Amino acid sequence: MSGSDLSTPMARVAADLLRAGRAFFLLSLVLSGCAALTLLMGAPGTPVAGFRLLLVAVLVFGLGACWFAFRIGFDAAIFARFGREAGEGGIAPEAIDAALASAGLARSLPEPRPMQARLRGAVRLLVAQLVCLIAQVICILGFAAFPWLRLP
Repeated sequence: MSGSDLSTPMARVAADLLRAGRAFFLLSLVLSGCAALTLLMGAPGTPVAGFRLLLVAVLVFGLGACWFAFRIGFDAAIFARFGREAGEGGIAPEAIDAALASAGLARSLPEPRPMQARLRGAVRLLVAQLVCLIAQVICILGFAAFPWLRLP
């Protein structure tokens, strides 16, 4: 199979991979929600400065994860369209590129990107979202693991 023969299966794989990344977003959303509630309600016996700083960091990384989740959801829908046959509502990548460029959502490229490059870009988005989630977990574990942060 040549690279062009693999475009449709690769698009389907990318769409499935990006949809699977929704679990990262949901976990990040739970961590952000818990951090926000704790900040709003306060926790007895906890330090003010160090505690709040870590919770704010959890929220900031959560906002980053939300942005990447939005982009990932958008890209998953586009990859799903790439992966469908023309009779099933599929659209060629070049047509979507042109539509995105004319709407100002993407820059116009001199030639279409190959599906492999698109898949690499999708994986980069997923990795960035995972980095935000890992940063959130590190902030939460940091508070729990380091007693010196609990000093008032």
